[in-house]
Amino acid sequence: MAGALRRGAAATLAVMIPARARWTGRLRTAQAAGVLLGATAVRRLLPPRRLTLVLGQPGPARQGVDVPLRVVGRERDVAVAVGRAAHRLPVATTCLDRAIAARLLLRAGGARPAVVIGLAPDEEPAASTSGWGAHAWLVGDTGVVVGGAEAAAFTPVTVFR
Repeated sequence: MAGALRRGAAATLAVMIPARARWTGRLRTAQAAGVLLGATAVRRLLPPRRLTLVLGQPGPARQGVDVPLRVVGRERDVAVAVGRAAHRLPVATTCLDRAIAARLLLRAGGARPAVVIGLAPDEEPAASTSGWGAHAWLVGDTGVVVGGAEAAAFTPVTVFR
């Protein structure tokens, strides 16, 4: 009887999430994993002054601009895929790697997101997971795509468009 209930619950779940949607999400994650691996390799191999080839042109950041942390539509799909891919990859990725990967995926769809680099205030030198007081996040049309949870602790200094 318990086995029949479990099979029934699985069948109900399969009806709730169609097979096409499950496979679409998996394909998006696989695509994000490939782009994320490429972004990690580029960041490790290119000298910092050459990263503008991938990031875009730098400009000053606007201070005091509130950007929503929830994204919708394609930006949400990319955020979820990059997050899932980052957790599944055998290499450690940084916030900059994830921002670059998400930017490339969104640019392929025609969007114009911006990578923001922020620094921690002087009193918090190790506020980021990297330990050196800097953080990167990606801002799209609807809000912060990746890196938004930690972004509040940093002051934006440069925006790459």
